[in-house]
Amino acid sequence: MIKSIFYPENYQLNTPMLNTRKLSSIIIVLILMLPGLSLFAQTTKISGKILDENNLPLVGVNVYPKGATDQGTISNLDGEYAIEIELNSTLVFSYIGYKILELEATSPTINVSLEVESVGLEEVVAIGYGSVRKKDLSSSISVVAGDNITKTAPGNFARGLQGLAAGVQVYNTDGRPGSTPTIVIRGATSISGNSNPIIVVDGIPVGFNANQLNPEDIESVSILKDASATAIYGTQAANGVMLVTTKKGKMGQSNFNVSANYGLQQLRNPGVAGAEEYMLIQNLKRYNERPGRGEYQLFSEEEIANALTTDWWDEVIRPLSPKINANMGFDGGSRKFRYSGNVGYFHQESQMDAGHWDKITARFNTEYHFTDNIKFGQNFYPRVESWKNTNDIWDLISMDPTTSVYLPEEEQVGKNQYSIFQRSYNNDVWNPMGNLERSKVNNNNLLIGMQTNTYLNIRFLKDFIFNSQLGLNFNSVMADRYNPEFFIHTRESNEESSVSRSADNFYSFVSNNTLNYLKTFDDVHNLNVLVGFVAEKGLTRDVYGFKKIIPNDSWNLRFLDAAEKDPEASGNDYINTALLSGLARLMYNYNEKYYLNASFRRDGSFKFPEDNRYGNFPAISLAWAAHNESFIQNLSWISMLKVRAGWGRVGNQKILSPNTFLWSLGQAPYVLGDDAQTVVGSYSDQFANSDIKWEIVEDLSAGIDMAFLKNKITATIEVYSKKTEDMIMLKEYPFYSGYPNYESQVWSNIGSIISNGIELELGYHDYKGDFKWSVDVNFTHFKTYADKLADGIPYLDAWWGDYLTRTVEGELVGQFYGYKTDGLFQNWTDVYEHCVRDANGNPLDNNGNIDGELEFDANGKPINDRDLLQNVAVPGDVVFRDLDGNYIIDEDDQTFIGSGQPDFTSGMQLMAAYKGFDVSVYLYASIGADIFNATLWEWDWGADNSNTFTGIMEEAWHGEGTSNKMPILNLNDKNRNYWKISELYIDNGDYLKISNIQLGYTFPKWKGTKELRIYANVDNPFVFTNYGGFEPELYGSVTSQNIDWGGNYPNPAIYSLGVHFKF
Repeated sequence: MIKSIFYPENYQLNTPMLNTRKLSSIIIVLILMLPGLSLFAQTTKISGKILDENNLPLVGVNVYPKGATDQGTISNLDGEYAIEIELNSTLVFSYIGYKILELEATSPTINVSLEVESVGLEEVVAIGYGSVRKKDLSSSISVVAGDNITKTAPGNFARGLQGLAAGVQVYNTDGRPGSTPTIVIRGATSISGNSNPIIVVDGIPVGFNANQLNPEDIESVSILKDASATAIYGTQAANGVMLVTTKKGKMGQSNFNVSANYGLQQLRNPGVAGAEEYMLIQNLKRYNERPGRGEYQLFSEEEIANALTTDWWDEVIRPLSPKINANMGFDGGSRKFRYSGNVGYFHQESQMDAGHWDKITARFNTEYHFTDNIKFGQNFYPRVESWKNTNDIWDLISMDPTTSVYLPEEEQVGKNQYSIFQRSYNNDVWNPMGNLERSKVNNNNLLIGMQTNTYLNIRFLKDFIFNSQLGLNFNSVMADRYNPEFFIHTRESNEESSVSRSADNFYSFVSNNTLNYLKTFDDVHNLNVLVGFVAEKGLTRDVYGFKKIIPNDSWNLRFLDAAEKDPEASGNDYINTALLSGLARLMYNYNEKYYLNASFRRDGSFKFPEDNRYGNFPAISLAWAAHNESFIQNLSWISMLKVRAGWGRVGNQKILSPNTFLWSLGQAPYVLGDDAQTVVGSYSDQFANSDIKWEIVEDLSAGIDMAFLKNKITATIEVYSKKTEDMIMLKEYPFYSGYPNYESQVWSNIGSIISNGIELELGYHDYKGDFKWSVDVNFTHFKTYADKLADGIPYLDAWWGDYLTRTVEGELVGQFYGYKTDGLFQNWTDVYEHCVRDANGNPLDNNGNIDGELEFDANGKPINDRDLLQNVAVPGDVVFRDLDGNYIIDEDDQTFIGSGQPDFTSGMQLMAAYKGFDVSVYLYASIGADIFNATLWEWDWGADNSNTFTGIMEEAWHGEGTSNKMPILNLNDKNRNYWKISELYIDNGDYLKISNIQLGYTFPKWKGTKELRIYANVDNPFVFTNYGGFEPELYGSVTSQNIDWGGNYPNPAIYSLGVHFKF
């Protein structure tokens, strides 16, 4: 050993004896060196106390040697810490929400006070296949803390995101238990597919359904908004990416958490007409149709006087229904082993007696450190869901209120429990209580799911990190349906009972393998290089069975084996996705001033033909941290000033179905021969296009991040333009192809749409003594335009007797299309002045001659023979505009009459805290969108004797000057006020809603608890709007946005109390 250290390899000790003097000298030198050698490796214990800005102890602060986070500890309840560390090394103090503090370990006692970091610039943010400090971002990424998401105790974390991030629109359009919102990030990218972003949990893509996660398990959500950030995910990132980071264990003292929230839900009663008002409306409609004909009335005065009202809303909707959210969690760890877990239960009932959603989830995250450089982790997320679907509310509003719920008792004899309900006396709406009774037995759904994420992380040669992940996902969904036999009326019955069962099983795996190189040169050149390989595959297997007639209604006979006739069965296996991908990324910054981020991904997808299977997705972003320049550092009021820009391309494969590339044949009757015999022949039903390739979304964005006055004031402004090229659309197939079907179409890469937008985020965070407060507000504006469509032909959508929306090149996508109106005719003069005129503006009669002044009969109606544009109109009818000036109201007068795209949306969060008390208010607004209110057909006009909202008789035109919006009530609508798609249906879609109000109190530490907090919470208490329908928060799709079809289950107000313990 000594030889190997002090002598060269080829040196030989061939001297028989060493000089004693020399040997003594060597020994003395070695003895003198020993203290130095021991000092070189000497460690000592450092301890101290960590305080916040109010000199209160901070619990859970990470304390570790610089560059060795695995060797750290955390502060205890009193803010105290102790750590073994080498003397004169650097000690790091890190805590979310506070600036990182680095101190040299020169003393055995180091007490520190951390400074608030309002914008959390040192906070680590998840990006694709890695993480960076927030201050090092050069792309557009919004980060939402899990604590903000769980304010409303949602069962679905996406609901809690509404209004919390600019550029992210969350539409909670359905309030029934278990429903999921629609999420749109910076506008839609295709007119053929959905807009939801992909969800990535701890590095593993898991699809688009946010129900699979327990919000209480989430540490943070990073929302990747521009292509310079999302391109690393290639084909899956066209609609943006949501990176969910779950809670992990930390080294230090173990914690046990218990939280519970109990809420009561309440739906707003829309207010529909009672029996008397309904009868009067029906009579008025008939009177206005044929004035003076008393015998034409539907109800007599005696019937109206004796009418009894059935309030269908009160019959079916419970005043209150419960929502329960409970969780038990634990976390902790040592230097070697860290763990975190949580078991959650969520229960939400419908406001009806049928309909619920139950979810039991669990999360177990473990991580073992074999050495300081090798760690192995296993994350496990099992869950079970069960639910019964909840009925719509359409029938509650439309049903005739004069009809009783049940048949008279004597008429119920001999009928089963589903047949004892009264048929509507006056319209064709099915009895809502009968619908409810059948829904109690005819739908049961069960889901069993599991996700696992296994990873190995190895650091070697100091600067290299190898990471390998294997994610497995399994979901099994079983749905049972039972339709009982019943007879209420020939048009409201089911003569044969039936039973069905479907089972859908989904399996997927994801393998991520990356190699990371991190190096700092000369203390100013910071390099982060990543290369990787990804493999993904997803398979769905489904089976379905159906049979009719079971022996009786007993619950234990509602199975396929018990049914007797007409069996049906089907099954299928298909691959949802199969990807092989290579990726690379370079991140570089010079002295934390100038940033470069470039990435590249190459995806190969089975969904495309072999020649077009692979796509390349590059991206680049640049940033300049101007606040680190010497000429700005002297300006103390500027805390941060960063300018950034990015460009990238991502792909889209989601819109393709497994049948896109199939050639198929159909059958149709043909008449052949001299004797005109009819034979059944085959024809080409669907053509495959082997040239289909990726949709490409190209994105260009720029932004400025600012902070002032020691980060008290923050601001971010971003602009972007996003263009989808080679958009896949159905193209008309030429007749000469021998494909003569009138629907001859084939999928082709032929379209293009563009979304342009601007986003603004503002924040103010401050404190004074024990009082803290903050205001965060964001604004989002974007518009989506059609750049190119198949053969330039308008894209029509939303059929309702005619298409409600039309998308044409150069215009906004999905605009409402119909007739312009000029209010209502207020009198007969108005009707007769809306007539054909000569070049000089003179009115003409039906023979083309100039008509003179109007002359009136004894009833005030003109007797002139004028050529009227609307020759069946009466006062109170809609005035349709003759846009082309040919004095004919026809389809050539149709034009764009509104758009469902808002001018901007905004979210605001107000928070304040004083000592143990805290209060927060969340608001959300949408301004500038139009709503096509299709419910006017039934709930205003009362088509087919439907019931209406209360007060319609006063709101509708009933004399000159009484209304210029709602037409006269009549029976047959000869003027086609409600039959024509027109501005009559366009309503103001602006709304401001208070999403959440919460008041809480955190008790001082007592009896061994680390934290005890109680709170009161109310969700959706107020919505301020001028919209005349039921619910202004709507979506639909990019080409049929903001159409109110009526009947959607609304979002309830929820009043709840909650408690959180931490031991």
